[in-house]
Order: sequence, then C-alpha cells, then structure tokens
Amino acid sequence: MKHTLLIALGTLTILSACIQDKFDINCQKEAREFTEKQCPRPVDEITTIDSMVYNIDTRTLTYYYTLDSTLNETELDNCIALGLFHELLHENLTNNISLKKHKEHKLNFEYIYYIQGKDSVVIHELFTEKDYK
Repeated sequence: MKHTLLIALGTLTILSACIQDKFDINCQKEAREFTEKQCPRPVDEITTIDSMVYNIDTRTLTYYYTLDSTLNETELDNCIALGLFHELLHENLTNNISLKKHKEHKLNFEYIYYIQGKDSVVIHELFTEKDYK
C-alpha cells in the first residue's frame, strides 16, 4: 500500500512538472511570435512596444517599450518619482484578464522603458506574485 502511494505521488509530481514545463515553453514561444509578428507596434502617441521576452529560468515575462523622444523628461521624472508609472502598470497588470493564466502560474512581469535614441533605461518595474494577488 505504501509503495503504491509513493508511486502515485511520484507520478503526480512528474506530471505537474511536465505541465509547468509545457506552460513555460509555450510562454516563451508566444512571446517570440508576438515580437516577430507584432513588434514594433505603437501603444499610444508616445509609446511603442518593441518586444516581449519570456525567461524560463526566472519565470519572467518582460515587455520592452520605447517612449517618444519628444516626451518632456522633467515631467517623466516627476511621474516616476511620484510612483505614477508604478501605480498605472500595477493597476493594468492586476486588472488584465488576458494574463489570467500567467498569473495563475505565478509568473513575474517586468516592464522596461527606454527613450527613443537613448540607451539607458528610464523605467524598470518588476511585479511578482505577491504584487498582483
């Protein structure tokens, strides 16, 4: 009886790991296909999504954006300092039903913004499961 129970538990653990691996592989594939087929793509007047990448090791879905170079950097700095970008990204993530499965699998979500023509990151936000539950 103990032997059968151990085999059943072992099988369940392996099956669970396989399901997780398949989900991660699908996330990586979907991110790559999204980038290849839909990027770069304007999000609004000043924002373009450049790519989306899924890192299996860290279980992080990363979105890369570029902000228009005509953006007033002083206003941007004020918005960042006040936490307005963080709040907006957090609210969008929390309310985004298209990411429901991703959140159920406890992924991390990372948002990286650059200003057009500059190499340095101006906004970097990382949300983990505890941030969006």
